[in-house]
Amino acid sequence: MPVKYMSATKTYKVCGENGQPQRESFNESYMHDFSDNYLGTRIIEVFNADLTGTNEFSVIRITRNTYEECVDELSGQVTDGIFENYEVGDIFELNLEATEKLVDAIAEWAMWNEWSDYDFIEALKSMGIDYVDMVLIGRGDYATKYFFEHDNFDEEFKETKDIERSL
Repeated sequence: MPVKYMSATKTYKVCGENGQPQRESFNESYMHDFSDNYLGTRIIEVFNADLTGTNEFSVIRITRNTYEECVDELSGQVTDGIFENYEVGDIFELNLEATEKLVDAIAEWAMWNEWSDYDFIEALKSMGIDYVDMVLIGRGDYATKYFFEHDNFDEEFKETKDIERSL
């Protein structure tokens, strides 16, 4: 019978130093599952420009046994891991649970008030929710369709990205 691990997940946005591009973001996005019977859960996911559409930052989602281990893992990835050869600037923890609840609330309000898709996207943007947030909470299809249409993103980028498949 397979072993099931208890786990905690934290997600961070790791920016380049002094407003410079985050060099890691130029690589393809990836995921590594290092989980085993000794360490338990250890999953590292990195979302780079091929999914986020920007080189300003990379997003790293860390799943470990506890939240404390997630914080320790981030520290290790910055000093000795993913970002060890790159200049790292600000690091922000993303609260995806709160973002998802806010998106759901705005969606319900928009439906109740018969808002257009454009008005819905504008409401999300006014709350600080962007395309990357939508991808990270599993709403990549919706985000691709509406953020790209309303922001006039490059057509080639729209056609070559299958965000849901990559997550």
